[in-house]
Amino acid sequence: MVFQICDRAISTAFDIPTMPYGEQLMDDPSLKNNTDESTTSTSIKQCIKIILAPAIAGVIESGVSNRAEVQRFYGIQKFSQVENALKWNTISRICGPAFVANSSRNFIMSATSFVITPVLYRDYYPQQSKSKTSLFWFGLGVNVFIGNSIAITQQSLWGRSLDYVVGRKDGMVRNINYRAVIEGSLKNDGFSAFFTVPKWASRVMMNAPVQGTLPWFYNEILPLAEKSILNASKAIYFGFWGKARGEDCQPLMRRITKRANLYSDEKNNTTATSPSRGR
Repeated sequence: MVFQICDRAISTAFDIPTMPYGEQLMDDPSLKNNTDESTTSTSIKQCIKIILAPAIAGVIESGVSNRAEVQRFYGIQKFSQVENALKWNTISRICGPAFVANSSRNFIMSATSFVITPVLYRDYYPQQSKSKTSLFWFGLGVNVFIGNSIAITQQSLWGRSLDYVVGRKDGMVRNINYRAVIEGSLKNDGFSAFFTVPKWASRVMMNAPVQGTLPWFYNEILPLAEKSILNASKAIYFGFWGKARGEDCQPLMRRITKRANLYSDEKNNTTATSPSRGR
């Protein structure tokens, strides 16, 4: 997953632990050794990472999806006319209009699923009540009442920004001025321009069944196949790509094998040291 790649890359660069994942969510926080996390420098790095990782993941996701979403918003013919009128460079065309609002929405949802939910669940959820079922419902609740309550404001900003691109009165195509969009929306419709219960409910119905259960899938289902996939990747690289390039693949094999065995070791250690999990 994109967030996992970002999280691991930034954690490696900063020499800090990755976000809690898999069986780590079931650990008892009272037994955790906080020595490495007590320094000011480490705390600052952690704060930077929990903002930077979902932000980068959100930008990447928007880079893949925003242009298609805008095309669906305008329709193929009108979108082509808008693109031609804006006369943007190649990168801007790939990103599409209202990219900032779109990536802001994705940042919020990524942070909700991969930062807020696992941290709150691991550190503050009653230890005796932790289970796969409670993680499922906890993640869904955080998505519905926290993530989507904020993300709907950015979704509304995205739609109003696209309306701003093509003026309703004169029909002229123009670049987005987010300040003008926000000020004009608040002046005409108040806060309901960005949040109403019907808007929130419609987004919840569309988003929550999939993304609301993502923390449960990411932490309980995905790790089940992680070791097999990494071992298969090792075999493919060593058997085909490495030989074709004449590379010495032994160092890479050792790194992949170490990573593949990490989850199993963590799971065994946690099972041996943690109290009953109420499963």
